[in-house]
Amino acid sequence: MFLHRPIPSLLDCKWSSTNPNHIIVETNEGGSCLIDLNQDDNNPRKSFLTNNDSHTLSVDWHTNGESFLSAYSDGIVNQWFIDQPNPKYTFRHPTLVTCVTWNPQDPNCYASTCHDGNLCIRDIRNGNDGITIKADDSRLLSCDWNWHGKSCIAIATSDRNHIKV
Repeated sequence: MFLHRPIPSLLDCKWSSTNPNHIIVETNEGGSCLIDLNQDDNNPRKSFLTNNDSHTLSVDWHTNGESFLSAYSDGIVNQWFIDQPNPKYTFRHPTLVTCVTWNPQDPNCYASTCHDGNLCIRDIRNGNDGITIKADDSRLLSCDWNWHGKSCIAIATSDRNHIKV
């Protein structure tokens, strides 16, 4: 399928794990586009949500399929619900957030990597309070939880392209 209407410069996309017709697309214009493949072929977008003027760098669906996280170059992580035009939660980080990912074992926790080498782990029930770990002296590029245990995260660094667990 080819989308006939262009989407601004794409930076990330994720397919929903619960709905085979939903894809979230992140753009460099600070926006999230929910694409519903069941809609009209000429305009399959369901909604376009914007954060601000910063670039969206990463997105991850929640396991419930009703919400997702998006990470921005200004250090903001928003939790969006697909039926609401504004983010439900906003989390602040000290620097550019390069990746965000929900914990598959604990639906209230997410991890994010930052440009300053910090790995942040947050529980959305506690707001902006969370754990920040200096994981590397270089930029962290991405992270992912171990799907088989909730306390293990792999991170990719920009320093000699290391992977750390």
